[in-house]
Amino acid sequence: MAHLVGDLAKYFQLDEINIDNWHFKLYYKGCVILFFAGSMVGVLSQYFGDPINCDFTTIDSDVASDYCWIHGSSYIPPEYQPHMKCIVDLDGVVSEDDAPDTSYYQWVVFMQVFQAGMFLFPYKLWSHFEGGLLASFGKDGKSAIMLTAEVRRADDEDGIVMEIVAEKFVNFFKSILHHNQWYFAKYLFCEFLNFLFLFLNFWATDRFLHGKFRYYGIEALQYSTLTRAEQRVSVSPYCAIFPTEVSCTVPNVGAAGGEQHHNGMCVLTQNIINEKIYLAIWFYLAFVLVVSFCYMVFRIFTLFFDRLRFVMLYSKIRNDYDKDIRDALEYVLSKCYLGDWFVLHQLSKNVNVYFFRCFVKELRNELKNRPKRSRAQRKEDGKEDSKSFNHSFKNGEKDSLMMEKYSGQ
Repeated sequence: MAHLVGDLAKYFQLDEINIDNWHFKLYYKGCVILFFAGSMVGVLSQYFGDPINCDFTTIDSDVASDYCWIHGSSYIPPEYQPHMKCIVDLDGVVSEDDAPDTSYYQWVVFMQVFQAGMFLFPYKLWSHFEGGLLASFGKDGKSAIMLTAEVRRADDEDGIVMEIVAEKFVNFFKSILHHNQWYFAKYLFCEFLNFLFLFLNFWATDRFLHGKFRYYGIEALQYSTLTRAEQRVSVSPYCAIFPTEVSCTVPNVGAAGGEQHHNGMCVLTQNIINEKIYLAIWFYLAFVLVVSFCYMVFRIFTLFFDRLRFVMLYSKIRNDYDKDIRDALEYVLSKCYLGDWFVLHQLSKNVNVYFFRCFVKELRNELKNRPKRSRAQRKEDGKEDSKSFNHSFKNGEKDSLMMEKYSGQ
């Protein structure tokens, strides 16, 4: 089990190449870690004690505990309910047949693993779509110490020259310029999957817990504000979802072959952990839901307002002592499509700010001196070249005929 804890701890580490953003990490880092940790606690529950303990005087308690763990039960007669501390909400329940079944707690571990996989899927899909594009630029731009050509010593063979690295980045970016629209579209699709799976997980958890998860966090906060006397006469939201005391009836066959039923009380010790895990899950999912809604509005703005896209990049490289960087960035963005801006924004998170400033200037100079023409412009140039060639060919043919004419004379 120790290696499982070690693997989970490694998941907290950030990737060397950042191919997404902080909002994406709320899903495949935060949600996945939370659900995996919850499932791991359930698996490790054997170290904290048995998940269920039952008290039966007429039959073997171990056999009864196994039966009640598999089949579950919750009904406690009304005359005994006031003596119990934490039972399921039995309002409207008049018989054992009407009582809600609590056997779902044995599926908590599997449910949490499945939910973690759902949140991990969009990240794995984006990793496949991304195809190592950002890694293709290299890692030299992340170096904390980069020298300019003027200050580099002749004997410093290991020093990273900023201009050389910037030229490599410029050449590679120019080679993919105007070809990043689908790259950005795939990223938006994965962001939408995150948002969709967030709603699906919240809905699935609510269904899994018999419709009592929807307001679980709010009810828990309200319950915590009550006095001790008020709590004794109120239904605990923790016990309503995860009761710790249930009644269980075990069928048996007597010595004469007749049917027998043995009833006893069971204590669900695992639910003490489950109630706290799902309370943390509720608050985290609610937090991510609010943040995601705000982020989706922000993402829509980035799609339609080019000035916002400029500000997002300029805020990373702004320098009050370098007035030329603003003009350089404006010129570069004027030549970029939406997908190209996204690649620049992703690239800015994988290099240091000083290098990115140098890269933008070099890219501006490259696009000015050798601008990359669009496909339509290249087709138009091809037509012009073809017309020019045909015109030259016709003129050459005419000159040849004239020469034959005069030579015949």
